[in-house]
Amino acid sequence: MKNPFSMVVKGVRGVVGFFSGWLRSKYIEIILAVGLFILLDTGVLILNFYTSYQIANDAHAIQIASRMGTISQKLLHELYQVEEDTADPEKDYQATVDVLADSFKVFDETLDAFIYGGELIGVGQGADVLLKDTVYRDTSAHLLTDAEKIWKEYRVKLNPIVYSYFNDISREEVLAATKDAVTFARLHTDNLLELMQSFSIAVEGVATRKAERLRRIQAIGISLAVINFFLILFHFLRRLRNSDKQVE
Repeated sequence: MKNPFSMVVKGVRGVVGFFSGWLRSKYIEIILAVGLFILLDTGVLILNFYTSYQIANDAHAIQIASRMGTISQKLLHELYQVEEDTADPEKDYQATVDVLADSFKVFDETLDAFIYGGELIGVGQGADVLLKDTVYRDTSAHLLTDAEKIWKEYRVKLNPIVYSYFNDISREEVLAATKDAVTFARLHTDNLLELMQSFSIAVEGVATRKAERLRRIQAIGISLAVINFFLILFHFLRRLRNSDKQVE
């Protein structure tokens, strides 16, 4: 029975011998140049794939950030509608509250996702989005902090309305809570909208800078690949000329 250790040693020696012979080859320059060319091309292709992935994530982030400003406005309009419906004893206000609850949920989850990271369900034509890039948060921390301060108070005002069905509170209590929330919203909606718009612009800026940086890296990689290609070409031509001279 053959010794496994000796077989491994023999295999290692064979590999070392192969590479030693390869490195001593007279074509080593060409082999290395071609290998470098393939490596650079592969790097550019990988970078293109990574760039497309980044662009998709940035597009989602911009879309979500832009939507937050719109929702901050919607909340006030929906509060007005809830106030109107609850003030009329003949109207069923619960459907209006449900619409408000949807906007409340989206804004709350989106803000938390940007600040703490997390998954947003059903964003982008039913696709889930995971906001795990902290660059957006890190570059706009002051905007998110200010928005969170306003939203925490706003959320306290909205909670009795949004969860009125589960808490089984009366129409009069819902109306009182709505009036209180409307008063708060009138004072702070414009400020919240401005913060969200500024944050959206900041997210676009982050995406633009990332795209520019990736384009520069791509340009460098492609340039190096082209330069290496011409080096290989000139090397071949020089060898061919030398061969022709020897033949003559």
